[in-house]
Order: sequence, then structure tokens, then C-alpha cells
Amino acid sequence: MSLALDMHLIPTLRLALAASVLLLAALTSAPAAAHGHGILNPFDPLHPHHHHAKAHRRGGTAAVLFGAALCIPGKAACSRDAGPTVDGRTRPSFGTSAELGYRFNPYVTAGAHYTLGFLDPDYEVPTGGPYERVLVHGVYGVVRPTLPLGRVDFSLGVGPGFARQVLVRGGSQRDYADGFSALLSPAVDVFVAPRVFLGATADIILNAPRRTCQQSGDSTMCGEPVASDPIPIHTVVFGLRIGGTFL
Repeated sequence: MSLALDMHLIPTLRLALAASVLLLAALTSAPAAAHGHGILNPFDPLHPHHHHAKAHRRGGTAAVLFGAALCIPGKAACSRDAGPTVDGRTRPSFGTSAELGYRFNPYVTAGAHYTLGFLDPDYEVPTGGPYERVLVHGVYGVVRPTLPLGRVDFSLGVGPGFARQVLVRGGSQRDYADGFSALLSPAVDVFVAPRVFLGATADIILNAPRRTCQQSGDSTMCGEPVASDPIPIHTVVFGLRIGGTFL
């Protein structure tokens, strides 16, 4: 499956990447001149300043992501430029996620993960009312193997779950698709205090809905996906996150 990104997505991706790089660069090269030790290298566990900010990597953990959501083609495409169906594209919008779990040791965390993404469906709709927005959200049980290096954690969260995609039309009309979903969540976090970390992550949501339903008022009809609709799709929610450990 190929990820076809339109040119209008490039500025969004560049901005998110630049913000992530600037944040991590600032954290990893913060001067420690006030302590007389020059530049603090977060990858060096033997640095003489490290005893002042030793990372606590056990106990409860919580993190929240704020960023953007992008469409990945699934059973439905993310854009259509010509043909007998509806023309247009599913544009990116706001995305967020939250994770709550328990870190058994520096290398393994397990818990629950919730992801919420909004997408902007910009399509020429001849009938059935205009598309107003697409909402994709899901809940997952996640295991996050982690490689700790100094104050930096490299991790990959994986787990199964349940997700629902909702296409809101004009008036009281909406379509939705729900069913099994899988989460892949790579992350890079830097401990800026013993129990607080900042980082960047991406939640890749792979959906396998069992049905697509069309709801209008009190009437609901379910069946195979409609070719002209912008769902069901896969999504990615990415951005900067803040979190910490407790207990």
C-alpha cells in the first residue's frame, strides 16, 4: 500500500518535523554552565551533572500528544481527481492521543492508549449534502518496548484495539465504519526532569472495519463501503508529546 501525499501536505509535514527537531536539539544541547560542567550530553550516563537529574524509569506513566492527523489510503482513497465518483481530497487537521500505563522496568511499559484525529473532507458532493468533517478515534491495549540511552528513550508501542471512523454530512446525516484496529506508535522522549519527559511520536492507525453504515435521522443502513465516500481509511496522528512517571 502506498502513501500518496498531495503537495498541500508538504508544509504541514515540514513544520511538524522542524518543530520536533528544534525541540529535541534544544533539550539535548542545553547548557549546564550554571553548574560548571559545560554542555550536558543526554546520551552520556557518566556525565558529572547526571546525578542532578537521574531519570525515574519505573512506576506509573502518562503522556499526551498534540499535533496533526493525516489520511492514509485504506478501502477508500484519500484523494480523487477524476472519474465517475466524488472528486476532492481528505485534508489533514488536528490530532491528539493519550497513553496511561505502568513501566515495569526501564525496558517495558504496558497500558491503555486512546487516539483522536480530525480530518477535513474537501469534496465536490453532487447529492446527499456536503461533507463537513471526518472523525477517527480508537482505544488500544499497548505494550511499549523501550531502549533507554542516558536521558533519551527510543520506544515502539504496539497493540490491538477498536476504532470508529465517522463521516459527518450536512444535517443529521452521517456515515461510520468501526471494527478491529492496530496501533504502531514509535516515539523519542527526552527526560528534562527526573519524572518529566518531552518528545515526538507518531500513532499509525491501521483499520479493518467490519462494516460501513449510513445513518439519516432514525434510519440506519449497513453494508459494504461506498466507493464515493472518504471512509474507511487508515490514519496517522503525529506531533509533540509531554509525559511523566509517578508512584
